[in-house]
Amino acid sequence: MGITLVIGIVSRFLRSFSYKITKVCNQIGRGVSSNRIVAICTALILFLGAITYIHPPLPYSSDELVERGNNFYEKRDYQEAVKNYGRSLDIDKENGNAWRKKGFAYLNIGINNESLIINLTRAYSNARSLIEFYNSSDDSIIINQDAFENAYYSFDQTYKSNPKDFEALLYKGIASLYLSNSSGYNPISEFEEVVTVIDDTSSYRQDSPIVEIKYSAWYGKCVSYRKIGSKEKAEECFQSLFKLPEIKIIAPREGDKVSVSTMVSGTFSGKLPEERYMWVFVNPQITPSLWWPQGLRVEPKKGQWNMQVWIGNTTSNVDIAIILVNEKDDQYLWNYRRTGDKTGNYPGIPLPASATIMDKITVVQK
Repeated sequence: MGITLVIGIVSRFLRSFSYKITKVCNQIGRGVSSNRIVAICTALILFLGAITYIHPPLPYSSDELVERGNNFYEKRDYQEAVKNYGRSLDIDKENGNAWRKKGFAYLNIGINNESLIINLTRAYSNARSLIEFYNSSDDSIIINQDAFENAYYSFDQTYKSNPKDFEALLYKGIASLYLSNSSGYNPISEFEEVVTVIDDTSSYRQDSPIVEIKYSAWYGKCVSYRKIGSKEKAEECFQSLFKLPEIKIIAPREGDKVSVSTMVSGTFSGKLPEERYMWVFVNPQITPSLWWPQGLRVEPKKGQWNMQVWIGNTTSNVDIAIILVNEKDDQYLWNYRRTGDKTGNYPGIPLPASATIMDKITVVQK
């Protein structure tokens, strides 16, 4: 490949040189009618032309092809972007920049979702959204398997070429998460590696993007536990990740008899994690999989919170829970309330995928 590159550069020079030879010969031809000079010029021009035809000059360098790929990427033509990144790697297999951007292009092809497009210059800021999307989707999520496998391989090659590219290592874990139903992929291990590598590289620990990458890796690990059914490990993981505040229900108490409509109050100690919101849910145990959001988002004040809840007419025990949800589920619950206020219909729903139950009691209607 190095020889080809040298030939390309030389032939580029020769093509330019042959043009100059032609110009000189034409000038000579005007002033001298020597058959020998004409013959020599003609032979030289033909020789140079043959060389440049056999070995045409390379139109772009490896880095220039990456830039071409970036242009196609920005136009959302990810197939063409992949082709140009691939051509860049044909010239320089160690071009980590080409590998990582090829990985991002493949991820966009694989997930095919306009709302999840990865920003080439701040890819770390999109990582959590990709993990959230996977977490909130059921097992029937449709992806382009081949594209995700190529993305995984691309990020693996990126990290091998640059062991300080934590972003590539994170996205390798994300690709593994989406491929976790296939054999050979272990997203928990992949995300753990991100955290370990960052912790072992202390000089990078305080950088804002690195903090975000580490946070996303922790979150990916928690989601991975949840997806394989390890609820206890998932809860422990989320507790460690969010450093959750202590949120308790103090009234009513466990086993109390309550009215159809009752006030629930509690205590709050600590600080809400970024992009986590409090909601109260009610669950008649006769319908164990359905919960009813109560009121609007809970806003604690001076260590206290309260919410009026509707127990409904039921003879079964009723669970009341205070939970935390992520931003996406918070928006979903707001829309649920708006729709209900318009239609007068508030159907039961499953607990949101991101829900973390902070406290729960069981009461009985009077």
